Amino acid sequence: MRIIIFTEGGKKYGFGHLSRCLALAAELSRRRTKAAMVVCGDRSASDFCAKMRRSALFFDWTKEKKKRETLVREADCVIIDSYQAGIRVYRSVCRLLKQRADPGLPVYVDDCQRLDYPEGLIINPNIYGSSLVYDREKDLLLQGQKYIILRSSFCRVSDLRVRKKINKILINLGGTVGNDLIHKVIDALRNIDPKLNFHILASRFQSKPGLKARAYPVLSASAVKKLMLTCDLCVSGCGQSLAETARTGLPVIGICLADNQKENLAAYRKKGYLEYAGWYNDPELPDLLGKKFLRLISYGKRKKMSRKGRELVDGKGTQRIADKILKWIKK
Repeated sequence: MRIIIFTEGGKKYGFGHLSRCLALAAELSRRRTKAAMVVCGDRSASDFCAKMRRSALFFDWTKEKKKRETLVREADCVIIDSYQAGIRVYRSVCRLLKQRADPGLPVYVDDCQRLDYPEGLIINPNIYGSSLVYDREKDLLLQGQKYIILRSSFCRVSDLRVRKKINKILINLGGTVGNDLIHKVIDALRNIDPKLNFHILASRFQSKPGLKARAYPVLSASAVKKLMLTCDLCVSGCGQSLAETARTGLPVIGICLADNQKENLAAYRKKGYLEYAGWYNDPELPDLLGKKFLRLISYGKRKKMSRKGRELVDGKGTQRIADKILKWIKK
């Protein structure tokens, strides 16, 4: 059984799609299935895959039709997770899989009803996914918090110790965010408590004299989880990484970094697992960050938020998706 996963990642696209596809590929491989990654991305995406100990084929599969179709013809299932591929790419993949004597399964990972997808299985692995309506039979649709994709290290997580006082702050704004925004966050919080310690997940960060800060360019999933469990609060973007912080129960202040994060942050906020500070480019962001931090000084609020995060994300979504895909292929 051979599964091909097409996705994208790197400085231009970010690492959200790539990260969840790597998690899904790892889970499928554990089921003794050949799951191969094909990535449209740059050197940073290649380094990301290498750090996760996962090989991948790198080329622009959205444009290199012949190379893409050769791979599709050899597959029993093709999974596409992309914001870049046009509808013609999806239709081409679907057509080639359905032309086989033993038809293959096309799978489309979607966040926002981006396209009118052709025949196949649709997965919306987001906390808000169940609120979206797709033109698809129920057994060809996996959506909502039951299907949130996490890296395997986050499937089993020990309880976070919520401390009375905030000391260690994790900043997780994605691998492509610049130095200015990170320092804006740090300065806003240090204005309230100069003794805070900062741990920053970023490929590019230059510290300043006297600043208690440590940067981590690339960490394995298990190392990220361990770091989260030692921190007291996270300042995070509102994309895929929110699911991992929720799984650990780490209280979070969210900053919106892109339009495609709005539904995710709204859902987590509504369910009680997010203090939202605003957009990354809002001139009022430092003041808003300070206000949200002051709210979360309350031990009771952080304790409640931590419990809510653990309730929302149970860590079994990746396994559930793998179960469904393999069941369909074997039909």
